Formats: sequence, C-alpha cells, structure tokens
Amino acid sequence: MSPSKIKDELRIFTPIGQLGQGWSEQIFWDALESGIDGIIIDGGSTDSGPGRLAQGRTNVPKAGLERDLRNLAKACQVYNVPVLIGSAGGDGENAMVDMCANIIAEAVRDNGYRPMKVISIYSEIPKDHIRQKLKDGLISPCGGAVPELTEHDIATSTRVVAQMGLEPFLQAMRDNPGFDVIVGGRAYDPAPYAAFCLYHGFEDMGVNYAMGKIMECGAQCSIPKSREAIAVVRRDSFDMIPLDPKSRCTTVSVASHFLYEKTRPDVLHGPGGALHLGGTTYEQLDDRSVRVRGAKFQPEPEGEYTVKLEGARNSGYHTIFVGALRDPILLSQLDPWVTTIEASVKEKMAHIKFDLKIHKYGHDGVMGPLEYDRTTVPKEVCICGQVRAPTQDEANQVASMTKFHFTHLPYPGQLATAGNFAWPFTPCEIPMGPLPEFCVYHIMHKSDPLTLFPIKVDDVHGPPKVEQSKAAAKTTAVKSEGSPQKYYLKPEPAEGTCYLADVASVLRSKNSGPYELTLDVMFPDHEIYEKVKKAGILERETVSKLYKVAENDVLASLFFDQAMAYKATIKRPSVSGGFAETDTHGSQQHIPLMYLTLPWGRDPDVEVLCVESVKDKDTTPPLETAYVYRKPARPPPKTGLEKRLVWKMDLLPVPQMALMYFITFLDRNSFGNGRIMGLQRDLHMMNQDYSSAAQLFFVGYLLFMLPGNIFLRWISPYFVFGCGIISFGAFLCGMSGAQSYGTVLAMRIMIRVAQAFVQGIGMYSALWYTRTEVATRGALYFSAATLSGAFSGLISYRIAQNLTEEKTGWEPWRWLLLIEGLMGVFIGILIIVLLPAFPDQMKKGKNWLFSKEEIQLAIQRSSGKSFALWSIYPDAFCKANLSTGASQRGIPGIPNFVGLKSALMDPKAWSFALIQGGASLPVTSIGIFLPSFIRGFGFSDIDAQLFSVIPYACAFVVLPTMCMISDQINRKAPFIILGFIAAAVEHLILLFVESTAVKIVGTCFICAGVYSSVVLDVTWLAINNGGFTKRGTTWALAEMVGQAFAIMGANVYDDRPRYVKGHSIALAFLLLAIVLVMVNWAWMRHGNKKRDRILAEYGERNEVHPDTNKSLEERFDYHINSRYTL
Repeated sequence: MSPSKIKDELRIFTPIGQLGQGWSEQIFWDALESGIDGIIIDGGSTDSGPGRLAQGRTNVPKAGLERDLRNLAKACQVYNVPVLIGSAGGDGENAMVDMCANIIAEAVRDNGYRPMKVISIYSEIPKDHIRQKLKDGLISPCGGAVPELTEHDIATSTRVVAQMGLEPFLQAMRDNPGFDVIVGGRAYDPAPYAAFCLYHGFEDMGVNYAMGKIMECGAQCSIPKSREAIAVVRRDSFDMIPLDPKSRCTTVSVASHFLYEKTRPDVLHGPGGALHLGGTTYEQLDDRSVRVRGAKFQPEPEGEYTVKLEGARNSGYHTIFVGALRDPILLSQLDPWVTTIEASVKEKMAHIKFDLKIHKYGHDGVMGPLEYDRTTVPKEVCICGQVRAPTQDEANQVASMTKFHFTHLPYPGQLATAGNFAWPFTPCEIPMGPLPEFCVYHIMHKSDPLTLFPIKVDDVHGPPKVEQSKAAAKTTAVKSEGSPQKYYLKPEPAEGTCYLADVASVLRSKNSGPYELTLDVMFPDHEIYEKVKKAGILERETVSKLYKVAENDVLASLFFDQAMAYKATIKRPSVSGGFAETDTHGSQQHIPLMYLTLPWGRDPDVEVLCVESVKDKDTTPPLETAYVYRKPARPPPKTGLEKRLVWKMDLLPVPQMALMYFITFLDRNSFGNGRIMGLQRDLHMMNQDYSSAAQLFFVGYLLFMLPGNIFLRWISPYFVFGCGIISFGAFLCGMSGAQSYGTVLAMRIMIRVAQAFVQGIGMYSALWYTRTEVATRGALYFSAATLSGAFSGLISYRIAQNLTEEKTGWEPWRWLLLIEGLMGVFIGILIIVLLPAFPDQMKKGKNWLFSKEEIQLAIQRSSGKSFALWSIYPDAFCKANLSTGASQRGIPGIPNFVGLKSALMDPKAWSFALIQGGASLPVTSIGIFLPSFIRGFGFSDIDAQLFSVIPYACAFVVLPTMCMISDQINRKAPFIILGFIAAAVEHLILLFVESTAVKIVGTCFICAGVYSSVVLDVTWLAINNGGFTKRGTTWALAEMVGQAFAIMGANVYDDRPRYVKGHSIALAFLLLAIVLVMVNWAWMRHGNKKRDRILAEYGERNEVHPDTNKSLEERFDYHINSRYTL
C-alpha cells in the first residue's frame, strides 16, 4: 500500500469524529465502494475530563471500540485500504495503544483475514525526562490560564503523554510501505492527516493541516452536523463533502469549524509550527460541498520543535448524592438555606478535611459562578452534592451528613415539617472512588519529534484460509430532510433591539483544553456580520461583564472574517473535570451570549423568546441584567392542535360575538333612524324629550355594567349573554308599541340594562385568545357594530319606502323596532344553544365543538402560557401559580374585593376610563345623530338614511385593518392616537368646511377613527390589567365613564344644522384622550424599565424578588415579571 505513483488527488474518509461511537454501516461501506485512499480517525481528546489519564479508562465502552476496530480491520481486508488512528483509546496512553492493536489482531485471526501489518506508536513520556526539561527551563504553561508546572505535579501524575506531530506517522509509513493499520498514541488531531498527505506527495502543509483540522471531527462542520465525511485533497486545495444525505457543507459552516475548540481561529499552534488561516478562502462547489484554499503553515525554527504534555492525577476520593427540592417556600430562599447547610456540615464534620460542592440544577447548576440569572424561582431544583475527602469512608460520612441536613434542616416559613428532600435512589450516597484532576498541560520546548515516540511493528497472521467476503449489500439511500428547522427564543427583546441569537447561525461554547472556555458566534451572511461588527458590542469588555471575569482573563476576543464569526476565550472557573466542575465539556456556557442585545429591531418575520442582557443606555444596551423592558412580538408558530383550536374559535364564537354586537348596536342606530321616520313627531316628544330618552338610555348600563362582567364567572357566559340579548329584543319589541314618551323612556332604560349584560364580550374573548390575537378578534366582532349602523340605515330606508302607514296602518318606525327586536330574541336563543362556556367551565372537559385535547390547550393558553394578559413572560406566570399552590388562580376566576380595590385605586384605570369617555362621546353622537347630520347636509329624510351607510362601511374596513396591524406588531397606543387624530381633524372639517362631499368624507373619518380607537382602547386596557376581578372592574369602569360621556354626547347636539356646540365638545374630549394616551404610554414605558432595573439589582445581589413566588392573580399587573404592552 505504498504510494506507487503520484496522484492528482487524495480521497480521505473519516467515518466518525471519535473512535468507538459508531457510524452508519450503509454510508461506511458505500464510501469504501466509491473509492477511498485511506481511512483516518481520531480516538480521543481531553474534552471529557481527566479521568482517562488519571485512571487509565477508555473514553467509550470497550465494546464500542471493538465494534469499530473490527469494522476497520474488515475494510482493510475487503478494500485493501490503509487505516490511521490517533489518540487511541481516548488518552493515547501506551496501554490503550496495545489494547486497540490487539483488538485488530484478534479480528484478523478470528475472521481468517490475510496477514496484516499493524504499527503501534507510543506517546508516554518518562517523568525523569520531564523533570530534566523543567530543570532546564524548557517547559512553559499551555496558555494564560494554566499555572506553572511543579515537581509535585510531575510526581503525583499517574502518567504523562505528549502530543506527537506528523513525524512519527510519516516515519512509520516510510519505513513500512506495506502497512495496513497504524495505531497512534496521543497525537495532535490533524497530525495523521497531514502525514498521510505528505507521504503521498502532497507537500502543501497548509492545505494538509487545514484539511486535518476539519476532518478530525468527521462531518461536524456540516449542517445539520453529522458523522461521516470525505476530503478530496489536491495540490492547492481540498474539498469537504459530508456523506449523510441529510447534511450539507456551506462556506460559513466549514470556515467556522476553525473556531471550534481553539483559543483563536486565525492562528492554530501545534507541534512543529503554526497553521495561519488569515488568507484562507472558501468556495461553494454545489449544494453540499465546499473547496478550501489559502491556508499557510509556518514551521518552527530548526531546533525549536515543541510538543504538548498532558497529565492527570487522583486527588482524594469523592461521594455524591442526588435528590430534589420542590417546596416553593424553600425554593424562594434556596441560596441562603444552602449556605446554612454548608456552614453546619463544616462545623459538625470539622474532624475531617473535606471539600463540599452543592450543584443546584434548575438554579445555577450548569453555569455555576458564570450564571447570570439568579432571580427566577424554579418549580423544582435537582440537588447534586459532591464531597471530596482523603478516604472514601470519610467522603461517605460527610455526604451522609449533608444529605441529612438537606432532608431535615428547617427554614423560615416552613409548613412541610416531615422532610425537605426527595431522593430517587437508595442508598442515596454513591461512592465514586478516586477523584481525578488535571495537573500537567504544558509545552515542552526543544524536543525531538521522533525519539519521544517509539514505533513497534507487528505482522499479524490469521489462519491459513483467508476470507474474501465483501461488505453487506447496499440499502436504499436515506432521503434528505432539507434545511434544519429554526427555533426561536422567548420572551421577546426590548423595543428596537434584538438578541444575538436572533441573527447568529451558530452560537456555541466549548473547552479549548482543560483550562480555557471558548465562545464562537457565526453569522449567516456578510451584511449581518458587518452590522454586528460595526456595532462595537462584541468585544473584550462585553465578554468580561457577561461572564463576570476580569478583562485580563478574557484570553482572546476577535472577529474572524473568513467565517463571518466572532471568537472569545476566557479562563475556566475550574479546571475541566475536577472537583466542583459544572460542565466538563464546556458546551452549555453560551447562554449569556444568546441573550446579548443588539441595538436594532428584530426581523419582523422572526419571533424570539428570552431574557435580555444589555449595557448602559449611553453606550449600547446593560450587560448583567437578566430582565428587560420588552416589545411583545408575534407568537411562535402554532402547532396543528392550536391552529385547529383557533380556527374553531374563529368559526363559531367570534361570529356569535359579532351577532351580539350587531344586534345591541342596532337600537342605538335605530333610535336615530326612528327619529327622522316620525317617532318623535308621532309620540309628541319635544327635542328635550328625545335627548332625555337618549341620555337616560345609558343609566341602566351604568348601574349594571360591573355586575354583568362579574356574573360571567358566577354564571355561564352563554346564559348571561343569551338572556341579555333575549331581554333586549323583548324590550325593543315592547317599545314598538309605545304610545307615550314615558313608555319609550322606560323601555330605553330596560334595553340598556339588558345590554349591560352583553358588554362582557371582550372579557369572554380575552379568556379564549392570546394578547397577540385579541385585538384582531375584537375588531372582527366590533366591526359588526359598524355593520349594524349600515344595516340600520338600509333597513330604515327600505321600511320607509315599503312599510308606510298608508299601506300597513302602522308607523314605519314601529316596524323598524319590532323587526329588530324579533331578531334579538332569535339571536339570544342561538347564543344560549351554541356559545361555548369558558374553557375551564366545560363539564368533564367535553364540548360538542371542541375535543378534550383542544379544551386542555385552551385552558393552558388562558392560564398563562399564552394568556392575553401575561404572555410576555409565560413561564413565570405558571411557575408562580404552581409554586404557591394557587391552582385556582391559574385561570382568572373568582371575583374578589382585593381586585376590586386595586382597580379603583389604580390611576391607570381612571386614565383608561377617561380615554374611553373621549371615544364614547363621538361614537354615541354618531350612532344617534348621524342621519340628522347628513340630513343637515341638504339630503331628504329617505336619502339621509341611505347615505348614513357610507361612514359605517368605511369603519367596517378600517377597524379590522388597524387592529390586525396592531396585533402583528403588538402596539396599541400609536394606533389609538392615530384614530383619535383622524376623528379630531374631521370634527374640525365639519365645523369649518362647507362642501357637502368633504363633510361626507369627514363623517367617514370620524366613524373609522373613533370605532378603531374604542376597540383598541378596551383591548389595551384588558392586556395591561392583571387578575380577572381587577380587569373586569377596570373594564366596567371604563365603560361606565364612557357611558357618562355618551349621555353628554346624546345631549350636546341640539343646535341644528351645524351642531357647532356638539362638534366642539367632541373635539375637546378627543384632544384630551390623545393627551391621556400619550401619558399612559410614557408611564407604562417607565414602569417596564423600572422593573427591569429592580430585577437587575436583585440579580446583582443574588437575591430573589418577593414577587417571584407570587402569582399574577395575587399581584395583578404590579407583578415584577409583568410588562405592559405599549
């Protein structure tokens, strides 16, 4: 298998990034069948801690090594392809090299393979050689985080290995041109790749080392990352090709792999020199493969060859115990309670020298001292205690005492006195044996690249009969699954900002050796990369603050243009795999970077969910803050079940709510239409009588609005709404037979009483829809009010033409009221029969429209996961409910005095009420007097009825459009202001413009503006007031104040034909509403930022805010985790 001729290209196959972890049998044999020059595979690293070196353990179960090595031996037999293995067995110690070589020899003998030449290269270094080098001053730390080497480190190390370069592999191949397998000890990961290329005449060491640096991880550089890869090496380049059909390589994914596990990506140091990647280029060849050029290798000067030493030792014995804490009272004071335990155990076990580490998973167990968010109270915490002591028995004693404290130590406010600690295993204390730790990770200078690494050659012979069997037949190829799915973070970032995770294509952390942690951020395109780069946020100071390390402990901080990436490296808080380790692999330390805030808004098509971190507002957004003022964004994509649930809700409840609004608004409009049809004349009513009837109409509403809202939870909504609509229809029918002003007045009051029980429609909707859905649905059913106005005008027009007194013997206005009243009775019956109850009120979780699963999802949506009020921080709501045992508060429910008082004492509630008043006055005046306005423009009575349709039709189009847009961007205040401004401008037009056409347009703008603002205001009110009772009271308060203004609206339009007084008063209150909206907007924004600041202060003190353990039903919208929608 010597290179008999110079090739134009070399095909190297790596089936997995770590020997013993297995690969796809199909891909493996298909690759060999396609033609391969060599199989090269890496066997280990220091990633999984010091246990291998200190205790002579394999990095994977021996059975996994045997499986893979036997497959490699078979590949040599069947395809005559050479195999090179580096870092055999995990750490590359001599015993592991021998074990792997023996497994291959056994495979040859067991299967009757042809004779094979198996070469072993050893890498253990005699301690006396190391001592002499140390004495000569030729050993230095490998990186700024590593301490100086001491004689004690050398003496206590179980063994020390050195990372060989390419030279021993190259020498073994040149001396044994017919070799089959080389089993190498600890090796520089790309060394066997570079050696194999050089052996075959490919002399560009930049290309060789760059290829090896990527291939040693298999196809990890692919998207999604996979196992098997082929590199096609040429004189000036190499191609990377993933073999899994579901994966592909891109220029960015390949370039970014040079960041992986390295302190910095542009210069990679190794034995014999350094690989320089500054001029490297990447070319996309097709959808799946990438060509790499331009890497340069700079050899070390003659006589300056260096190798890296790795060693570990056992440092005492350790015992662990595992269990969990669930009590919310305890979890709210977890840190000080654990500190008390540690102090008590130290006092009671003072006769033993020990170390104790308590890992609190769910709190700070993964990131330990790097954890940035210590304020959130989890639902439960897994406790993993670790004790180190000189002997196993002493470690067991301390672990037992610590576990006893966790079980029985009291804490303030304790209710559960039987015990605190839930443990799943018996015995709970688990002896772990000797505790390993790294002690040697150093560079040895002026080393010989060959003499340190002895080579042994074995000719392995099997039985006389040689097996020539081919690999198993190919199977059907796996179909590609396309590009990987994108997942988004929650909750959403602050207004005008986005998360680093929003724009990154890869964001990861990983060990760079045992003493360093490296952080990589890659971006999908050059535009985003340059934008982030120019923002000046990703820098050494940022990393220092995010990870709470000194700036001089940030060992690297740089951008890497070729990969469109940022790289930072910091000192690890503890050496990998030693005592008190939280993340041996270092792969879960990237979270703070994910939540780093960038100073521009998110892609409108992307929704993100997470906790924020930012800087001073004078520079760029606070870095150590775990909570921020948030701009609610669009919800995550709905599941099929949720889509079906929302579709059914839109299909039936929304049309029924629209019918209720439609029928109740008919009366407001029909009273105005009836006036010009003769109602006032026929009943001998004075103008003042008509105005009084219009005003007192709202008295019943004022008195019964609040009870109507509260009754929704005491009585089923379909019964409350249905009976209200039936009563409304009955009273309207009764008014059709009125013979006097007194009857009209009484019926009008009772009609409004009935309508008061229907105005909880918005409350009903808010318990079915989320905060980013509710305004759109509000627009859909409130649009029926505008349709009602148009319908009232049309039906009045037709009745006035066809049901005259001459034809029927009855006045037209009576027919109008009777027809509309009968419609109300019919609709009320439909509501009782068809309208669903609240999700949690459905008996036994069943309903004719919704499945059990859909009802459960609806309850979940209303309980806080997506609830209109609290979806800004969904988990906090549910956690708080569960932690306090307040299961009944999970769904807003039982009315209470505290909620009522909170609403009445909240200035925001009164501000909302005044805003609603500013809208209700013109809405009411439009409903009652629009036909009169239009008649005043010079139209006949019948034509005025017809032309009154036009403004309502405009409102019908504008209202849902504005509400849907406001839901999409989750902003309410700007749209409310826009509606009020439109209405105010058009009142000015009505006051000062003479043109009839312009006035018609003016009425259109008034209808569109005020109707949109009314819906958005009550929606804004609902999603910014917490707790069912408080929200219901605030809603009722707004409606009651609105009705008081409506009474005014019914009384101020008495100066025909220009109605100067009425329009002037309406304009004044519209301007007041605009000011109040702006004040509310600013106040809420300030409140959001204030809560962010308070949470940040608690986080810096490692304290938990008292609200964290309370439900939002208890603290309403004052809860520290709630944020107002602006």
